[in-house]
Amino acid sequence: MFDEKGRTNTYIVFYAEIHGEIAGLAGASIESGRVWEIGVDVKERYRKGGLASVLVNHLMHDILERDILPIYCAASSNAASQATASRAGLKPCWISTYKICWMGVRGMMSWRGGCT
Repeated sequence: MFDEKGRTNTYIVFYAEIHGEIAGLAGASIESGRVWEIGVDVKERYRKGGLASVLVNHLMHDILERDILPIYCAASSNAASQATASRAGLKPCWISTYKICWMGVRGMMSWRGGCT
């Protein structure tokens, strides 16, 4: 996300290029000095081939080499995103749930790199 001055807390981005086209991106935002959150997006025509997991895995290892904790959050209803995290080598570590009165109950599952 960008603020009104065009700034973002995204610190690092990995991308995949196929035939001169950017097919997908994985980036990490600084949540704190010791925790960075990973996000990923792949163009629809390149999905379901493992590209998102590869991008997340490479980004996760880069973050770990910096001695920083990578996390990845996925909605509890987003099985594809959870599978991406799992295939990338991240392990589920906690579940956060919250209630929005006008929308019912929703939840997030957070994944952490480096869990043993």
